[in-house]
This record gives sequence, C-alpha cells and structure tokens, in this order.
Amino acid sequence: VLHVLVSSAGVMPSPLAGQRELTSDGVEKVWAVNHLGHFALAQGLHSALRRGAQGRDGHGQGLGGGRLVVVTSEHGHKHFGSSGLGRWIEGDEAWSAFRAYGVSKLSNVLHAMEAGRRWWPTDGVAGIAVHPGIVPTRLGQTRDDDGVGVWLHNVGV
Repeated sequence: VLHVLVSSAGVMPSPLAGQRELTSDGVEKVWAVNHLGHFALAQGLHSALRRGAQGRDGHGQGLGGGRLVVVTSEHGHKHFGSSGLGRWIEGDEAWSAFRAYGVSKLSNVLHAMEAGRRWWPTDGVAGIAVHPGIVPTRLGQTRDDDGVGVWLHNVGV
C-alpha cells in the first residue's frame, strides 16, 4: 500500500557539455533519468497507489485518494511546447543541455497530467506536477572547472 509517490530525482548536464549522451539502451540520458525512470517507477507502483487510495485510516474514514507528485521545473511549461517533442527525443533536433532538461521536465508535466486523467476517475489516484521554485541544490553544478555551475549554485539557481 502506497499513499504518495514523489518523483524528484534528476540531472542537469553542464550547459557547456555540448553533446548528447545515451544510456546503454540508446535513450537520451537526461530524459531517461529525469522522466523515463520516474514514469517506469510510477507505472510499477500504480497498483500500490490504487490500494493506498482505497485505504482507510484507523477510524474508518477514507484517506482522500492517492497521489503521484512529480517534481518538475518551470522549464517544463514555460519554454517548451509539445510540438516537435518526438523529433527531439529521437535525436533529429539539435541537442543542448537546457533543451534536454526542459524536454525532460515537460515530459514530467505531461506524465502527471495524463496519470491524473487516467487514474483519478477509476482508482482515486491524482497526478500532480509541482515546481518548487529556485532551490539551492547541487543539480546545476558541473563536474567541469568552467565555474558556471558553481556560480549558479552560489546565487541560488
């Protein structure tokens, strides 16, 4: 039984990286980590979320449904429309670190919306996409010594 699943793990390559990396399965790495892993986990735990949504507290009261909470970014809905998404994932459009991150976050938003559309009416599981704002994490730091990631981290981006 699972009442809430929060999908929050992610990567952001250095803006200076300049080249697409693929997983061993041939999937664009940022999209695989930031979206595909979350999607697979949510699909795998859907039945546990359904059971959690149907659960009761100690007083016989319903718990108000299950929740799939996908932590996304404003980059998922501010900068990227859905047109051309398939071409980008397949590698037919120019790769950039910011675009890779944005497309992965757009995929998160679309996943939460579609999960909610499919799961809420039948299972009582809501799909929710949240943008936490600018949070001082190490996500934007880079392994390179270009200084950009360190500077962004220090100013809270």
